[in-house]
Amino acid sequence: MTAKNNLLIIGAGVDRTSGIDLPMAKQLLPDIARFIDGDGNAFDKALRGSLPHMRFTFQRHIKTQIDDLTKKDPAELRHYVIRVKEAADAIADPNDPAKKQGRLVELLFERLMSIQSHSALGSEIEGLIKEVFDEKEAREILVSDSVVDFHKVSLSDTFKSVLKHILGDSLATDANTVAEALGSDMLNIEQLLINKFLGFYNEVPGDVKHYLYISWCFWANMVQRQRMVLATNEGKSMPFYSTIPTDTKAITLNYTTFLEDRLGKNQTLYFHGDLSKYIRMDTRDLISIERFNERPLMEILNEEILPNIDVSAEEVSNQRHVIPALIPPLRLKPVLSYKYIDLWHQAAQWIKKADHTIVAGYSFSTSDEHLNDIMRANHHGRVDIVSPGVLNDDFLQRMEKVFGIPVRNWTNTRVQGRDARQANSFRLIAARADEVDLARLYAE
Repeated sequence: MTAKNNLLIIGAGVDRTSGIDLPMAKQLLPDIARFIDGDGNAFDKALRGSLPHMRFTFQRHIKTQIDDLTKKDPAELRHYVIRVKEAADAIADPNDPAKKQGRLVELLFERLMSIQSHSALGSEIEGLIKEVFDEKEAREILVSDSVVDFHKVSLSDTFKSVLKHILGDSLATDANTVAEALGSDMLNIEQLLINKFLGFYNEVPGDVKHYLYISWCFWANMVQRQRMVLATNEGKSMPFYSTIPTDTKAITLNYTTFLEDRLGKNQTLYFHGDLSKYIRMDTRDLISIERFNERPLMEILNEEILPNIDVSAEEVSNQRHVIPALIPPLRLKPVLSYKYIDLWHQAAQWIKKADHTIVAGYSFSTSDEHLNDIMRANHHGRVDIVSPGVLNDDFLQRMEKVFGIPVRNWTNTRVQGRDARQANSFRLIAARADEVDLARLYAE
């Protein structure tokens, strides 16, 4: 009897398992800010020392995000309101300060959106302009769709002060849910990294320094977090990871080494890079950090990272940079090293050959269409998708977009005592990754 090819694909939700408790992507920037003010303070100072005149601070970033609010369209602002309102509505106590904080943010954003809405020219004004002027003149006049240029408008000090205090609260260890909700959208580290990464291509020295600083702080925080988890679970079974059958191949979208520790290098693929490597930007070489798990952070920084960073030259092309081998899962996915092309090809082959694929803790977000495209083109055999929100309407619509399965095609069922739905060879299982028995799923 031929052995089955079992494949596991894991996302950020897996590293939220109790006992691991790593932050999700939208919680990362506040987490990093707390790290550099605490255990990572020495790392922060040494890194800044190698990047002269580097002005980035997380408080300065908050100010920039607030100042840029008037440049955002109403749909984006409405998204902020929805997230904050959901967080505030979940607070039962009407006198809870966080609930009132959420209501305040909601009202301020609604007022801003109302002003933007009432500033729009509207069809009647546009129609009259086209009637009053000839076609060429009308085209020249209708260069804007509003009466006020909001890119040149400033928010009041009151508006700014409210948001500055709330976003500042989101950086605190004891941040309330409303502050976290607002910060998760306005302080998105993935978007920040991709904006700064373009500095390597546009040759903007300030953006390059910012990317080096933010990405290495991100890396250091993740390494510190991983080491704390390993120390906490030393001598015990690692939550979730210890339950993975050892004959499974696996693709991880996370940067941690927990999966490789369980399955070994030959059965593990890091789709978005990993903590134990860095990239030299001029040659695109992918370099492993020697004795990564044994050396202190400051030793790695002083012996491997800082000696390979030199930003003294005015021209970016004459500088020397190394960056962590971490690829934010965004639509614009920079190819940092040719080795990633080979890796993504190998991932496609594993997906194509798998008889049974289990996807855990991954939401098939539109921010990572690269993996979605690979899954769409290559999936084979049975696919089980395990995550708490898989039965929600928005997730079902995502399944239609990624795999072409109409929402009406799903049939209600139960899997290992959990609510589930099935359509053809796909099953959606509403559970956290550690709430299902992977071996039993593969054995079915």
